[in-house]
Amino acid sequence: MTKNTLTSKYSGFGRSLLGSIVLGAALSMSIAGQSWADDKELTQADIPALKSAYYLADLESDLHRYETSMLIITNVTNRDDFLVNRDELWASREELSYAINSLVNNPYAPEAGNIKEITDTLSELLIKCEEYANMQNELIARKLKIDDQVADLKSIFNDINHAQNLIAHRHLTPEQLETFNKVKDAASMLETMMKSYFESSFSSNDMQVFTQQMQNSYNAFETLVDSALPAFPEYDASSKKLKKYYDNMFKERGPGTMYFNYLQQKDGQTQVEVYFFKTVHDIYKKINKISARYKASLRL
Repeated sequence: MTKNTLTSKYSGFGRSLLGSIVLGAALSMSIAGQSWADDKELTQADIPALKSAYYLADLESDLHRYETSMLIITNVTNRDDFLVNRDELWASREELSYAINSLVNNPYAPEAGNIKEITDTLSELLIKCEEYANMQNELIARKLKIDDQVADLKSIFNDINHAQNLIAHRHLTPEQLETFNKVKDAASMLETMMKSYFESSFSSNDMQVFTQQMQNSYNAFETLVDSALPAFPEYDASSKKLKKYYDNMFKERGPGTMYFNYLQQKDGQTQVEVYFFKTVHDIYKKINKISARYKASLRL
């Protein structure tokens, strides 16, 4: 068991104990007639506010940890790193949940209504973030499959380029050279477009336009290479591989469809990220306002 695991496991108990010590000390000093603050002696009536102030500070600290975990997980693309950081996200969620419950179990404190708004928002946010993390896990796994498909595509174009190198070393007639250059240019354009497709982040409409352009580019290459095969049989094997790949490109489980769906779901994840960080920022501001009123009331 690592140090972080131990800290996560026992920190809730430790904070509860520390809170009890702090509150107990404050109350003892008040009952003994000693002023904990300069201008005001604390009484038993101040206990709900003291507890709430303490737990609110605890909540803010745990929220910072959770926010940091979310920030890291939104930028991780390696699966192993993701799983490690997801564990940290789950651990920080447990800490934050403990702080939320501590505030919820102190319903008679001043500012209880305002605090309830914060805890309700955070409880909903934790559910949304759990869904986000699970989807992020799926997207990373899906992206790995897409990357494998892209590697296959690069391999096919490597075969095409190898065929072109073989042809280039042959003695070609002027007519053959003209045909060869047309096929070579068409292959180069198609390779660029197909690789660009898997590196894009187009909107749905832009993606449709680009897909049609890529289809036109493929049709041009296929027509040229089919007519050139009698003169250049070196293209035969690689062009058949490309045809099989492209025919599967936009089928239900094809690489093109997989990538398009991936982009759409990734866009949904981005919307969750924007909502999360804006909501957390707003919560910090609410916490600071409530904490300032507690300090003024308790003269802390």
